Amino acid sequence: MALFREMIENMTILAERVQVSEDRLAKNSRNSGKPPSSDGLSKPAPKSLRKRHRKKKSGGQPGHKGHTLQAVEHPDQVVVHEVQECCHCHACLNGVEASRHEKRQVFD
Repeated sequence: MALFREMIENMTILAERVQVSEDRLAKNSRNSGKPPSSDGLSKPAPKSLRKRHRKKKSGGQPGHKGHTLQAVEHPDQVVVHEVQECCHCHACLNGVEASRHEKRQVFD
């Protein structure tokens, strides 16, 4: 009988340890005080706290005048970025005439 009682006591202790381990594994940054960096690769999907408005769709609303910066005709500074080598075969492109070009403007 003593052996039987000792086995039951050991099983109870082991069941408690398993429960503690399962509880620890089930915790993440959303349901405990753990930092989000401790979630590892199995992070929960982010949930937005913003609520949808019933009448308006997202984005620009009809009738709202947009404000876009237009490119200027004579910029303060012009920087030419020439291609030095082919991005595929890495051949030198010095002296090769460009087949096309792109214009971009940066506004500060």
